Amino acid sequence: MADRSLQVSYVEDEFAPAQEEFGEWQRRFDQVIEELPAYGPTLAKIKKQYEAVIGFIIDSKRVRALVQLDREKRKKDKQSILNFKRRKAELEEKILKLSSENKRLKKEIDTTK
Repeated sequence: MADRSLQVSYVEDEFAPAQEEFGEWQRRFDQVIEELPAYGPTLAKIKKQYEAVIGFIIDSKRVRALVQLDREKRKKDKQSILNFKRRKAELEEKILKLSSENKRLKKEIDTTK
């Protein structure tokens, strides 16, 4: 769970400058709306749609970044599993060799008695 929060933190840090810039544009747009009362309602509608589109884009990028991080983690996990399986096979082979060597040595001990 901590790993997931690190991913989210990374993504949030990644998009912080864009969100600050977006906030600045929102404030400027609000100023224009206030200074032009005749166009205020129309500009407010445009601003609302603009914010919805920008919000969707930011959310999409955030999700894409999280998916990419998750994909990389799964790839590493898959490689780790393959490494563990390979190591398991090596150890099983070693057990077989040692077991047969153990049997041979027991026979040798029994014949020398």
